[in-house]
Amino acid sequence: QIVEQGGMQPLLRCYNAAHPHVRIEAAKALAVLAVQPSNQREMGMDDVLPQYHPALLTASLDFREHAMALLAQLATPEVNKLKLAHEGLVSPIINAVTAPREPLQLHALDALAKLCTVPQIAELAVSRGVLASLLRAARSPKPEMKLRVVRVMTGLAVCKHNVSPFITSGSIIFLMGCTYCGPEVQLEVARCLQNLLGQVFDSKTTVSEREAQMLTVMAAIEVSPERIIDDSAMTLDVRSAMEMPMVELIPELVQRTKKLINCDRASIFVLSPGGKKLTTILAENTEQIEVDVEGVNSDGHPASVAGECAKLGQTIKLRQAYSHPSFNQAIDRKTGYHTRSLLAMPIRKPGADYATNGAVLGVVQCINKQGSAHDYEAVDEDGVPVFSAADEQTLSAFCRQIAPILEKVTLKKRAPKSKYQLGTDWVQNIAMLAQLDVYTVIKVMLDRMRDLVDGDRASLFVLDKKRKELWSK
Repeated sequence: QIVEQGGMQPLLRCYNAAHPHVRIEAAKALAVLAVQPSNQREMGMDDVLPQYHPALLTASLDFREHAMALLAQLATPEVNKLKLAHEGLVSPIINAVTAPREPLQLHALDALAKLCTVPQIAELAVSRGVLASLLRAARSPKPEMKLRVVRVMTGLAVCKHNVSPFITSGSIIFLMGCTYCGPEVQLEVARCLQNLLGQVFDSKTTVSEREAQMLTVMAAIEVSPERIIDDSAMTLDVRSAMEMPMVELIPELVQRTKKLINCDRASIFVLSPGGKKLTTILAENTEQIEVDVEGVNSDGHPASVAGECAKLGQTIKLRQAYSHPSFNQAIDRKTGYHTRSLLAMPIRKPGADYATNGAVLGVVQCINKQGSAHDYEAVDEDGVPVFSAADEQTLSAFCRQIAPILEKVTLKKRAPKSKYQLGTDWVQNIAMLAQLDVYTVIKVMLDRMRDLVDGDRASLFVLDKKRKELWSK
């Protein structure tokens, strides 16, 4: 209402006033207003943006801290990003990255991370010396500073003209060191490397022999989902999980999913042997549900989001679930629950082709992202948090981890396979086994061998040539 009723102009006059305390309070107020997504476009209009710049050049650190928080919010809508760059605000933001005040630095890094997703701005930022500023800021021992620095670098790597400066500036060396930081930083390093390598292999970018060698070393560092994420929600005892009965395993995975994605509810659906039915095992806070994958509603759309996800083998992310034609509102009416945001993702059979062609084993469905709008960049029209691209990547990594467990446990429920099929499955799962520890590999091998020959038990002995003994565990 403040913005709609003309409150912006008085605040902007105070923002550029001579009295320092008036300016600071005005910057605070504008930063608070800019948190509301519906205000961000209005506050980024062509006649408003030029008024943010002058005060940034000579103001105190107190003022710049709140002004930078304002710019970080205004950089969220895509329509504002090029406008901010055209108004010359990129340079003041870069200067703030090395300011002697941590909150100011963090706001500046947040603003740059959003702006640099636009290749033109990413190229401009590098030409203005942003890489040197980022490496100076990265000297901070605090993980949140390193995380934000890497986020900016991820954006810079989307521009093909930045590849050589990126490598020669020493940023690659910095990223190598970050692969041993916390899980969030490691995951962001993986995204940055993906963007960087994408520019080299998918475009006409030319790099020198030395630059190519540095990229090769960086690419050789293992950045698999299992290594990236070591959060307690992601850490599973694979051997124990494979022995758990389904009625115990699924609720455990549901709780881990909720913790990992920070959602209100979660369900894991298991696909029937014929691929016609999805069933939840003790879906949280509701009775057991069975979904017909082939079913359609009265409008001819799939009868459920989970069924559509399983049938298409594609991730479905909804900001407003009720607006999706496949969402079944009857369950909400029955339980009195209100579903807003929803994220459904297929769990595929493990193997080398997991991401694209792996057979669907089930579906994980997350409902209603939790937290406040201040905590997340992804919000809906009402300012309520929704599932983001980062949530998708995290859930995808988790699905990869639980896929071999789910396959092993559900195998007992399915019709017996021919020995030829079992042998084929074994070959397809070699890529998955390479990610497990030796004892788990041996256990899986023995289980497969036993199934292949219909044996009751199986053992594997390893030859110790020096002692001339056979060893088994």
